[in-house]
Parts: sequence; structure tokens; C-alpha cells
Amino acid sequence: MQRLQCVYYVLLGVWFIASFPVVAQYFSCSKTESLNQLFSAERGSFNTCLPRKLGDWKKVLFEIGETLYERIELLGSVTQDHNPAVLDRPFLSSANRKAATLIKDWLLEAGFCNVSLDWVGNVAGWYEGNSCHTKTLILGSHYDTVKDAGKYDGTYGILVSIGVVEALYKLQVTLPFDIQIVAFENEEGNNDFGLVHTGSTFYVAGSIAKRNGARIQCYRMLKSQLDTKSAVHSNQSFADYILEKIAISEQHSPIDRKMLINYFCRHYPLAVDKEVLGYWEWHIEQGPVLDISRKEWGLVSSICGQQRWSFDVRGKAGHAGTVPMFVRQDSVAACVEMIQQVEEITRSAVRDSNGTVHLVATVGNISISPGSSNVIPNLCSFTMDIRCESDVIGESVRIRITQKIKEIAKRRKIKVDYRQLHRTKTVEMNSNWMEVIKYGAYLSNQFYLNADWIKWLKQKLWKANSIDNHIPVLVSGAGHDAAILHQLYNVNMAFIRCREGLSHHPKEYASKEDMLAGAITLFFSLLALANTTKE
Repeated sequence: MQRLQCVYYVLLGVWFIASFPVVAQYFSCSKTESLNQLFSAERGSFNTCLPRKLGDWKKVLFEIGETLYERIELLGSVTQDHNPAVLDRPFLSSANRKAATLIKDWLLEAGFCNVSLDWVGNVAGWYEGNSCHTKTLILGSHYDTVKDAGKYDGTYGILVSIGVVEALYKLQVTLPFDIQIVAFENEEGNNDFGLVHTGSTFYVAGSIAKRNGARIQCYRMLKSQLDTKSAVHSNQSFADYILEKIAISEQHSPIDRKMLINYFCRHYPLAVDKEVLGYWEWHIEQGPVLDISRKEWGLVSSICGQQRWSFDVRGKAGHAGTVPMFVRQDSVAACVEMIQQVEEITRSAVRDSNGTVHLVATVGNISISPGSSNVIPNLCSFTMDIRCESDVIGESVRIRITQKIKEIAKRRKIKVDYRQLHRTKTVEMNSNWMEVIKYGAYLSNQFYLNADWIKWLKQKLWKANSIDNHIPVLVSGAGHDAAILHQLYNVNMAFIRCREGLSHHPKEYASKEDMLAGAITLFFSLLALANTTKE
């Protein structure tokens, strides 16, 4: 009954939007301008892009949530693992090829044209606007998974975008901009090369080459990934792996490394030719903030900068029963002390900021060699992941940790080698588009919270001082494809609540109601954007 009531409010809200000129100036304004300045009553109205007949709105908008649930369940059953209960879709696996085919089919059902799959597994489609000179908004997320994953990470962002555009298509809504949805491969790094964000990196590289003619920059972006060697098969490069997978897929005639590079640097088919408004990514939070605060929805202000490092601590092997403790060069004992410093130094930095800075450090992988119970280990390797909303503070902590690790190694007379695996800078969301999404989010909240919709209309609560007070704003500690696309475009993100903040786990869960709330907010955010965009 509550859901039916919610959709009833949606219907009334649409009627309101079609009847009242809630509008916005084109976003050439500065970041300091208020929402009242952005949403002035001086140009356009929503009824320029809405159909005259509104009888089917209730049914179509309600169906978004049901369709989302069904498709997430179906994609959640596509796994590479022999156990169907374990979700695992590694980069360019047969499971991911099957998932990509499903996504292509759903894009076509939603009215997209030019649906295609590139050579690293990215899937994209275009939904055309009402002008041949139109701009483009990019929506999307990733569809690969970690090992033993949940169903919602990445997948929700793709499927909610498809669902909302499918609703626009069914209702014959045309917008003054195109929409491209991209489903990215290998955001998670589930591969033997330690590489992440491959799909979005290759997408950006190809787009830079096609839009700006910057082929050298494109080549440099690709080369760093293509030359990476496998941690399992040291004689295999990432380029070899991709070429092998392309051959297995039987979708292309045999190609070599040069053809692969030319494909992205000269002829990349997924690149957007027209002006790009930005990239929006809807996602589950992957943390507990929204769940604890009992909010179904939140906006993202920034994505934390991230560093990943590997450390190899080399001691001296020996007999576990005969080598005295005071002469041992035990690599594991040294690693234990080093890992303790990772935690202590990070905690100290958080205390120094009085808890105002989001900063975390994690040792997530440890390996021991030779790994025998009666042998003193001569090699212990571990990884360190540092994430911080301030690049300066994050780097300062990394330097302090590295210095302490060197001191421990010197005192224990062992050797330590370390190298950087990955680094991204902190990414700030576009503040102007945040105001558009805040407006859509506020409308969505009213569908759930305000029983007297007509009274709410008359009070004109779309003004700035009403909107900002209701939308949680979060820092994302997780990395996202949006951080890669930020190299080329303005980016924005929004989160929905996930139960107990659990993610990268089989019990990861988002409710139908919260998924629908995110969908409805995206729907109205697109309509709001339609009235801020000059053709």
C-alpha cells in the first residue's frame, strides 16, 4: 500500500512539473551561486519535454523497481565459479561475456541505438535527444565483480540507468540531450595483473584520441596497462591476455598488439563525438552511513584519493627448531611489526584531524614463503591500501609509514622492497550538477514523506533553503569509474543505502524501495537537467 501511495505521489508530482515552470539558468554560473539563482523562473519549463498524455506514468514508474529487481537477480546468477551460489565475474571471463550480452539486450529493449561492445568488454548504447545538435550525458557503472561478490555493486548503477531511460522511452519523453549508458569492465581488478579500472581507462584514452586528436596521450595511457606482467604467468603481458580473450570470444578476426592500440587510438567506436555534459554514476553506498542515519539516499561530494603499494620483506630461511631467536632474520615477524605501524600511524593521523578527515589504511593481502610450519620464512609480502579525501594528508601518512618500515627492516637486518601498484587523486564532484541532482532527490523524498502534495506545491518548497537541508552528502571511500572519467569530464555520483553498509560480500543487499527511490530521483534529475541545457 505504501508503494502504491508513493507512486500516486509520483503521478501528482509529474502533473505539477508539467504545469508549473520550475526552471533553471544554463550552468555557466560560478560554484558559489545559490540554488535560487540556478533555478530561476526566467527560461523554459518541464512541459517542453514531457508528453501530453500522463495516464501511463503511474504504471511505468512503478515498474522500474520491479524490473530492476528482476534484472539484478538475473545478472547475479551469471558467475564463473563452479558453485552457482558464488558470484565471481573476472575480467573478460566467459561469465562477463554472458553478462555483457544481457546488458546489450536490455539496452535495445530500452530504445537505445548503436549498442556495441568494445575489445576490452565495455558495453555502450545511445538514447537520442530531440536535436541533431544535442549534447550528451553519460550514465553508467561497472558489471565485473570481486570474488564471492554481492549482486548490487556496479550492477545497480547500470540497470537503474537503463530502467529510467526505458521509462522515458515508454512514455515518449524526449530530452534536449543524448544519453549514453556505458557498462564498464574490470573496475574491481579481479585479474592476475593487479590492474583496476581497465574499461574506464581505455574508454577515456579512446575518447581523448578521438575528440582531441591526442593519440600520444592515448597511447601512454594504454601502454602502462598493456605492458603489465601477470603475477601468475610472468611471461604473459596484459596485452597478450586481452588478445587471447578476443580470440576466444570469436567475435573478431585475429589481431595483434598494433591493431589493438590503433583500435583505441584511432578508431574507438564508443567515444562521444558531441559535447559532453558530464558523467553521472548511481551506486550503492558500500558503507554504513546512510543505513545508520536511516536515509535511503545521499549525494557524493568527492571520491577519496587512493594509493596501493606492495612490500616484499626478505629475511633468511632456516630450521624452525635449531636457529636461536636472537639471530633470526624472520620476514614474518618483521611484517607483523610493520603492519602494526600501518594501523597506528593512520589512527594517529585521524586523531590529529579530530575525525574531520576521511582517512583509512588497510593491509588486505599477505603471502609467506616457503610457507612450511617447520621453516623460518625468508619472504613475506603484503599490500597496503591508503584512501583519503585529502591527497596531501594521504601522502604524508604514506611517507611516515614507509619510513617506519625502513627503520624496522634496518633494525632487524632484513631487506624490504616496495612499489606503487595504483594511485588516483581525490576527485571533487561538479557542484552545479549537484544542485540539479539535489532538486531531483528532493522531489523524490517528497513522494515518500509528504502526504499533502498539493499543499506542498502551493508552499513552493523547491526554493534553495528547503532543498539543502534534506539531502545527506557523503565522501566516497571506495574507488569508482567516475574517478577515471574525471580526467575528461565533469562527474557526479549518488548513493543508495545498502543494508549494514555491507559490500564486496555475498550478503550485500539493497531493498526494492531504496532502488526505486534512487531510480525516481534519477528520473527527475534528468528532467531538471533538461531545463538547464541549451540545445
